[in-house]
Parts: sequence; structure tokens; C-alpha cells
Amino acid sequence: MDDADVRRLRADRTRSELARLVGVNAHTVYRWELPAESPHARRPRGQVLARLERLAHAPTSASSAPASAQPATPIAAAVEHLLDGLGTRDEESLLLRAASDREASVESRSLAATAVALADLVLRGDGRRALATLAVALAPDSPPFALAEAAAALAYSYPDGELFDLGRVHAHARRAEELARTPELGPGAATAFAIAAMAVGNAALLAGDDDLMLRALARIDTIAPTALPELVALYLELFRSYDATLAGQPQLALERLDRVIAHPRVAVSPSLHARALAIRGMRQLDNLGDPEEALALARRSRQLAADERVPVGVHSALALRAEAEALMRLGRLAEVPAVLAESDRILVELRFPVTPVMPIQIRYLLATHQADALAALASRLSAIELPSMRAISQAHAAWLDATAKFVRGDDAAATLDAYAHAERLASGWGILRRDLLVSYASAMLCDGELADLGEARAVLARANRANDRRPSAWVTANLRRMEGTLRIDEGRVDDGLTLMDAAAATFVAAGDRVAAAMVRYGTAGVRGVIGAADADARTAEAVAELAAIGLSPPRWIDRAISRAREAAATGAWTRVAPAAVSLAPGFELALQRLAVAGATPQIVVHELAAIARELAGVDVVVEVHRDDEAGHGVCGDADPRTVADWFELGGARRARLGVAHAVADDVRASLRVLALVAGLALEVAALRAGERTPAAPDPAPELPGVIAVSAPMRRLVGDAARLAGSRATVVVQGESGAGKEVIARALHDLSPRAAKPYVAFNCAAVPHDLFEGQLFGYRKGAFTGALADHAGVVRAADGGTLFLDEIGELPLDIQPKLLRFLDAGEVFPLGAERPLTVDVRVIAATNRDLAAEVRAGRFREDLFYRLHVVPLSVPPLRERRDDIVPLARYFLRTLTRDRARAPALSPDATDALRAHAWPGNVRELRNVVERALAYAPGRDVLTRAQLGM
Repeated sequence: MDDADVRRLRADRTRSELARLVGVNAHTVYRWELPAESPHARRPRGQVLARLERLAHAPTSASSAPASAQPATPIAAAVEHLLDGLGTRDEESLLLRAASDREASVESRSLAATAVALADLVLRGDGRRALATLAVALAPDSPPFALAEAAAALAYSYPDGELFDLGRVHAHARRAEELARTPELGPGAATAFAIAAMAVGNAALLAGDDDLMLRALARIDTIAPTALPELVALYLELFRSYDATLAGQPQLALERLDRVIAHPRVAVSPSLHARALAIRGMRQLDNLGDPEEALALARRSRQLAADERVPVGVHSALALRAEAEALMRLGRLAEVPAVLAESDRILVELRFPVTPVMPIQIRYLLATHQADALAALASRLSAIELPSMRAISQAHAAWLDATAKFVRGDDAAATLDAYAHAERLASGWGILRRDLLVSYASAMLCDGELADLGEARAVLARANRANDRRPSAWVTANLRRMEGTLRIDEGRVDDGLTLMDAAAATFVAAGDRVAAAMVRYGTAGVRGVIGAADADARTAEAVAELAAIGLSPPRWIDRAISRAREAAATGAWTRVAPAAVSLAPGFELALQRLAVAGATPQIVVHELAAIARELAGVDVVVEVHRDDEAGHGVCGDADPRTVADWFELGGARRARLGVAHAVADDVRASLRVLALVAGLALEVAALRAGERTPAAPDPAPELPGVIAVSAPMRRLVGDAARLAGSRATVVVQGESGAGKEVIARALHDLSPRAAKPYVAFNCAAVPHDLFEGQLFGYRKGAFTGALADHAGVVRAADGGTLFLDEIGELPLDIQPKLLRFLDAGEVFPLGAERPLTVDVRVIAATNRDLAAEVRAGRFREDLFYRLHVVPLSVPPLRERRDDIVPLARYFLRTLTRDRARAPALSPDATDALRAHAWPGNVRELRNVVERALAYAPGRDVLTRAQLGM
């Protein structure tokens, strides 16, 4: 019995119904229906096959199912077929008719509308159309469907100024997950859970928030792809490629992408196919791969989307990024403006910033000296009002503004202050901060004070740490160039020139004409400063190389050369070489051999030994020793014990190249550069092979003051630790006394804002007439009794965290003003003439169901979604009984003056603590312990009776 036979046998039944009839689970039926070429396909055997055959020959009865279930059965089957990529036009027509059939049951209409919306989202990438269709399924009189909530979350995660809303994404995703745990409330539980996780990942990708992305990926990791429809499983495989990239495993990421691209069903979803192609192109560039291949992938992605009329989506942003980056590297600068114009069109039409393209746009405008265009784009981004994208737009705008100042070059202090401000705004986004720090380091090395290079070294160190967390071989090559520039400024001219030559050689090998030409122009200028004989010829060659790709000599490099000349004239350099040694003939051709695409670390080592032997004309040896290995590998003919000269490769591996005899100066210079380039090639090869694990993100720390022994609390601690560095607004939900403020305080203490104020404001403890003044402040004389200026709690928390406790008690007339503050980052004190800008992260807490408050008209819907970006739920103490005794012991220690003499708990006391219902949660437990200590001081053991239980 093959897949077609099983599908015919199932007919209008759901997979669950067929599974019950033959004694298997629905997942097994799903695998029977997969085509033979699928690696997850299975075929029925033995007794199960016999039951299927008996069922196939049994007479059918149309009346065997309840009447109410009959209309939904073909609809459920059509949903499964669509998400498997097997849907037909007849099935889509059936769903469209059912969704608009006023005489059909509410359940049938809701399920059909959800299916149509999912087809629009998963197959065509049309969020607006999907959301309009979902109105039927999300209406108050419709039954709660997990799939409908998940589809709504996915629609709100699309890059559209009218749709994108982090709060709505998380609210609908959370509702979908809740319903997915009770599948009787709606079909497709596993699929709904997966789509909800995809929606959160989509939103995190567009918002550039690594912490939210990691949280989404953690959810995706819990889902078995084989339990899902084919297209949903492919989308999850795409997200797992992000996971591999963030973990520093690019080869695994590429393998996952290639599986998606090669899958026979991917063509059913042009949106998915276009996205996979675009991401493949981006990863190619990140790994210093061939930019021609990356360009072909990006253009194939855009052409596919155009041919299939796929609306603008995530695929658009990623394809534009890959295409612009590839064109930049190839030196085809005349074609870049057309790509960037498409990004600008999206910004204008959809009012949505295409943030993945911004780093390339900044580099292009910098390379072409367009300071006014940089400033204009900064102004446009600053005007973005979309709440969920405002913070990252402001960070990009600050970067653009700093780069505009850098291009003009007329105020070094203002330029560096602008970069420092941009870094502060970018603190919550790992990849954005990494890329910005590369620009900041360049500015420091061109415009910083020579008398104090410590700050330049500090910025470069931060850039290196950011690259360790989010590794990119291209960024590594740029950081090597900057390290060379810094060493030159520090007086180590020979070392600096060697590093810069290595960076240029790496860019040449990777096909990056723009970066290579700029580095060569800089090194030629430094050689002129130190009086090298070939300096003028090198400069002329570099200028011609820049002109060939449409660039004039970079002004900032001229400023850096002037700075170097000043250092040489004032004696700031401790040693200046009288001349620079040329590299050996044929050196660049040798470098090409080290840049073989797909080379393994072993191939790189063997190729390095062969190239070095040819250049030096003597026996060589390459030693590689990993920190985590007891021994080391050796390649070559020379005896390591008799090597005349060693050249360190650097990188994550301790590796070096040795030559058996002394060599000429030009050969020695070539070997030094070759060794550095080989170090990067070895690192890239190890990344491709999945051998290198970059510096891991800091392990999630214990949350201060939080006791987490039970599984629910451990999950909460994990989520909170990941979110501590995020800028996202958090709502902490839970019963009174459960510990919401402890979680809020821990989020602040673990965040980059820990040194700034933490201000708590209880919305239930302030009289209505005083609310606005207490929150936003007032000027002296603003009202009767205003005898002095009052900053208000929002401004008191500037730079830090504002904790709004019992947010559900906020009066309705104050809610629009709080919403304005959250959207614009501005407060308008009573009696003031103009608003004031503040930088505050908001954490809110409530023991109410805010969604129910919205439905009852007691809480504004727009404020609910603005606050509900990331919900955290603190479980009541009765649901985490494993925490009760550890919490009691913690309170005994903290409430006893001499902690070393804190009393123990008797067995009957611990039994009583675990058995109690704790309606007052952790607060009640603390009171019980404190009361027992007050009535029984100095005791070594507290019994059940002394606890009053």
C-alpha cells in the first residue's frame, strides 16, 4: 500500500480518525502519506497493513459520523493537504466557499477561514489578505482555534507598517500555544505551536533582536519536524539554519538551507523558496564565499518572487541585502543604487525600515562620500513611528548620522561622540552592534587622538568580542586590518603593515574588490610615510584600482595617513622602518590556492605547506595544536626541532609555519603575510566543517533573589535570563504575591542598564488626580500645590528601568499618555512647554487578565499590544511545589541575623509546607517563616506546630 492508497483510503477522514481506526497515531498516518522520495516516509506493515486492507474493503456509511462533524471533515482534510503542499484548486475553492457560507456552522466557517489565511501566509506570503480573512475565525462568537491564533501571530510578523506589531505577535502566539496544549479546543495542535514559534522568530528577525530570536529558536527545538505538515516543517528547517548560524556552525546552516532549496515541495511556496535562496546568498558572503554565486542566488530569489507575484516580505529584505553586498564586493558600484532604491521604495510604501539592508547602504554611501544622503536617510529613519521598530530604527539612524559626520570629517570630536551614542542605542542587538563597532573602530583609527590610543584599543576589543558572539569571516578580515592600523599608530609599523597586507590578500582571495583596493591605498600611504622606495608606484596603482570601480581615494584614509605622518614627525613611533620589503613574485596567485571554496582544515594545512615550500625553496613544516587537544598535527618535510624561523598563523588554533633554513627578505615578508591569511582560511574552513565553536554567549546566570528548583521556574529563569539584555517591553503576569517584582528586578540587574536607576511605581497606590504628575512630572506652579519642579518616575528612571506594578489599575484617561511615552520615548511634564526625551526600559506587572480587561473596555487595546511585547508568567506557588521548601530555607537564612545559625525545618514542617495550598503565594510563605522566627527565636529546628500549620 503506497502513499496514494493511504490518502484514498483516508478520504474525508482526518489523520487522527484513521489512526484510531487502525490502532496507530496520527503522526504515523502522516508518514504513510509522504511520497517515497521523502526521508521520513514509512509504509504500513504486518497487522496494521491487514487492518488497512480490511478497512479498504469494508462498506462505507455516510451516517456513521455525527451530523455536526460531517461539514468540518473535508475542510480539515483540505487544511492538511494545503500545508503538506498537496492542496488542489478544488480544495482551495471548497475552503473559500466554506469560509463565506452563512448557513454553515461557525466551526466550519472559522476553520475554513483559518485554512485560507494559512494558504495566503505559508504559500503566498500575503499578510494583509490573510488577516482580513481571519476576521471570521477571530470574531468573539467563533470557537477558540489554536491554528487561527497562530495564523494571526504570523500575519502580524510580516514587514508591513500596517501589520507588524511585536505585542500582537506575542499575544496571539501565546494564545495559540495555550490552545495547542488543549487540542480539543481546535485542530492542528502541533502545527499551531510550530507556526506560533515561526511568528515570534519572524518578528525577532525583523526587529533585529537576537534575544527574542534565541527564545523563538528554543521553542522550535522542542518541535519534531516529522510531526508537522511538509511546508511547515520546511519553514522550521529554515529557522534551524538561523540557529546553526548563531551557534557558529555555518556548514550546518548551509546544509539545512540546501535541504530546503532542494526539497521537491519547496516550489509550492514561492515565499519560502525565495527566502531560502536569499539566506543562502547571505551565508555565502558571511563565509567569504564567491560573491558571484551569492549574487546569482539573490537575483534568483528576487526573480522568483516577481514571477510569482509574492508580496514584499522577509525574503525581499534578505535578497536585497545579499544582492547589494555581492555587488559591492564585486566592485559593480553602478548597479548598487537600483537595489538600494528598492529598499527605499519599501520604506516609503510600507512605512517599514528594511533594516537588513542598512549596513550595506551605509557602506555604499560612505565609499561614495555621500554625507548628505547619509544624513537624509538618518532623518527618515528617525521619523519612523512604528512602535515595534522605533528603537532599532533610532539605532540605525544614529549610525547613519555618525557616518555622515565621519565622511565630512570637519569635527572629529562630534563624530566620535555620535558613534558612542549609536553604540549605546545598539546595545540590545548583537549583529547590529557588531557591524556598528567595525565602523566605530575605523573612525577612532582615523580621527581619534594619537596621544591616547587606549580608547581605540577598547573599541576594537569590543568589536572583537561582538564578532566572537556572532562570528563572520568577513568581519574578522576587517578587524585584522584595523589591528594593523592600530599597531602602526602604536609604532609597530612592520607588524601593522604585515597585518594590513594579510587583510588585503584575504579580500582579494574572497573577491572583495572594494575592500581590497581601500586597504591597498592605505598601506601605500603608510609606505610613503616611512619612505619606502615603491610607495609612489603603489599609491598610483591603488588610485587606478579605485578608479576602475568608480571610487575616488577615501578621504578618511587620507586623514589616517596624515595622522601617521604626524606621528612619524613628532617621534610618536618608537621604530620606523627605513624601507618596506616587496612581496615575492607570484604571491597573489599563491593566495588564491588558500581560498578554495569548501576546503577542509586539512586541505588548507596541506596547501599552506605546499605553497610555502614553493615560495621559500626550502623544506617547511606546519604545526597545528588546538587548545582542547592533547597532541598536535604536523604537515611538511622539515624537522620542527631544527626550524630556522617560525611564522604564527593566529586565530582560534595555535598554529605556525616553519622553514628549515633562512630565506631572503622578500620571501620572509611573503611568508609572514601568507601565514596570517592561512590563519583566517583555517578558521573559515573549520567553521565550514563545523569544528569551531566560537566564544559562546555568557551562560544564563542565576536570577538574583529567585529560587528556581521546579521545572516551571527553571523555564521562567531561562526566559528571563535571555531577555535581560533585550530592550523589549516585558509584562510579568501572575497572582498576587507570586514574585513578579523579584523577576522584574532581576531583569534590570542582569541588563546593561544595571548601573542606572531602577524605579518601581505601583499603579494601585496613587490617587487618580496625582497619576499624571507622579508619572510624567510637573513644573513649579503647574497646579495648586506644585511648589517645586517634580521630575516624575519616568524621568527618574532615565537610562534605567521603570517597573509599573499593577498596570491593570492604570486609569483609562492616563493610558493614552503612557502609550505616547512608549511609542515616542518622550514625556510632557505638566506645565512644560515642550516634551523631554528619555531612554527607559519598561517592565510592567499585573495579576489581572489584561486581554479580558481589553474586552471589557477597561484597558486600551493599543496599549495592551504595546506593553505585551514579551509576556512572562510567574506560576503560583501551588504549581511549583518543589520550590516551597528551598524558598522557606532561603527566608530562614535571610531573616535570621546570624545566617550561620539559621534554624532547620523538621520533617513534619516540610510536609506541612508542601501540603499547604498557599493562596497568598511566596508572600504568604515569607510571612509564615517570619512569624515562626518571631515566636520561636533561637531554636535550632522549627516544627509544624511552630510554623502554625
